[in-house]
This record gives sequence, C-alpha cells and structure tokens, in this order.
Amino acid sequence: MAQCERLSWRIQSPLGIRRDKYRVNPGLYAVGTPNEYSDVLGTANYKLSFDIVRKNLNGLNVWLLVLDTKGVNVWCSAGKGTFGTKELVNRIRLTSLDKIVRHKRVILPQLSAVGVAAHGVKESSGYTVLYGPVRAADIPMFIHDGYKASKEMRRVYFGWYDRIRLIPNDLVQDLRYLGLLLVFFWILQESMQMAFLSDKRIRMRYFFRNYLAGYISGIVLTPLLLPYLFFRSFHLKDFSWEQFYLQ
Repeated sequence: MAQCERLSWRIQSPLGIRRDKYRVNPGLYAVGTPNEYSDVLGTANYKLSFDIVRKNLNGLNVWLLVLDTKGVNVWCSAGKGTFGTKELVNRIRLTSLDKIVRHKRVILPQLSAVGVAAHGVKESSGYTVLYGPVRAADIPMFIHDGYKASKEMRRVYFGWYDRIRLIPNDLVQDLRYLGLLLVFFWILQESMQMAFLSDKRIRMRYFFRNYLAGYISGIVLTPLLLPYLFFRSFHLKDFSWEQFYLQ
C-alpha cells in the first residue's frame, strides 16, 4: 500500500494533481540519532520539500523543524508569509525546542530569508537564524565547513531541466481555465461573426489554432526559450513570443 501511494505521488506531483493534499504534519522530526547538541534545520511541510531535505540529510544526525506552510514549498510560502518569523517562533515554542537542544541555533533555507526576519526571531525566542544553501544537496557540506556557504551555494540556478520540470504542472493546472476561456472567446467571436471568414469551419479552425498556439507558447515555449526572449519582465517576454508565434 505504501509503495502504491509513493508511486501515485511520483506521478501526480509533477502534474500538480492534489498538490494541496501532499503535506506532512508540522513539528520536530529526528533524522538519524540526534542529541541535544545536534543541528536544527527548518523546512516547509510540503511533502516534496520535506522528502528532498530528508533524503539529502542521509548520514547526518540532525533535527528537522517543520513549519506549517499550508502545504506550500519554502520559496512560495516565504513570499506569502506562511514561512515567516511568527510561524518559526511559534513552532519553536510548540515543540519545546529549548528543552530538546542545548544550543540556540536554527538553520533555515536561504530562500526563506524573504519571509523570516532573523533579528525578530532572536528577540522573540533567543534563537539565532543561520541561512543555509539554496539547494538541499549542499546542506552536508555547509555544516561540514562550519556553517559557511560558498558563492555557488548561494546562487539560484534555473536551467533547462528546472524549467522543463515545471511544464507538466502548469499545463495541467491551467486546464481548469482553458475550457471556460474557449467557450467565452468562441461566443465573443461568433457574436462578431468574423466577417472576413464566412465559412464556419474555417472560423473554428482559425480560432482553435490561435488560441491553443497561445496556450502552448505561453506554458511550454516561453519557459524553454526564456533566456533568449526580448525584454526583462516575464509578462513582456511571454507577450512578445506569443505575438511572434501567432503571425
């Protein structure tokens, strides 16, 4: 049963299906056999984030403090404020962390910095916040080097592979709007009668071709060609490519 559940998760997760259901309970988790001197690392309660962090901590003896981010990953929840100062201080209190470890130090993902004010955590709980590397794979080296991150550890990479992985999720998530928009614009188009196209079949092919081309170019082609499109703003990049594609 557990294997079937994991397989189902691996299939559904990239597609964004039931993603709000994949969360773990907030709290304090033991990785390996930690003691009162072991490091404490914070993460989100989005299951994928939790699993990735735990996998990369294999071989270490640490505590994993899971915040209640409503099942949202670290970067997005930090932007929304759920991975924030208040939640971190509250989770430290609820888990009685001061009775479990003797030090006053918690390591957070670098991408959570936008939501967590280190000085606020210090004032409210007495704990010092250390910001770890961007990627979980670098955590062991970060700890080994005395909590020092190299420039490479601080850099956010978003290459072809990362962009491709987001495409299935966006395609599925936006399907909920695709049908409604198709109906809306078809009615609008028919009301205008498209005088320059008298044949209804031609109008239909013209409509679906253009609409679906815009849908595919915005979700698939734009991410793939992102570095090569004009303009710096994302919405202008998307607009410029769609206009080119629909000529």
